[in-house]
Amino acid sequence: MAAAVSTHPLSEVTSRFEQDCSPATRAVLNAYRDESWTHDVHDNGKHYKWSHKAGLAAAFRALAVRIKGADAIRQDILDIADELEAQ
Repeated sequence: MAAAVSTHPLSEVTSRFEQDCSPATRAVLNAYRDESWTHDVHDNGKHYKWSHKAGLAAAFRALAVRIKGADAIRQDILDIADELEAQ
C-alpha cells in the first residue's frame, strides 16, 4: 500500500524526519502536523494558521488509539485531548 502524499506546507520538512521513524511515531507526528496548521476560515482558506492546542490534541488522539490494555491511561490521554480542543 502506497503512503498518501501530503500537500501540507510542512510535509517536505517532516518527511525528512519520518524516514527514520516507526509507523507509530509517524502517525503521531503526522497528526500533530496536519492539525496544527489549518486553513484560516476568516481568510477563505487562502492562508494557514498555527495552533499548538489543535496539534497536540490530534497527536494525543493518535497516541491513544495505539495504547492497548491500559484503559485508564488511554482515557487520561483522551481527556487531555478533549480539554485542549475545548479551549
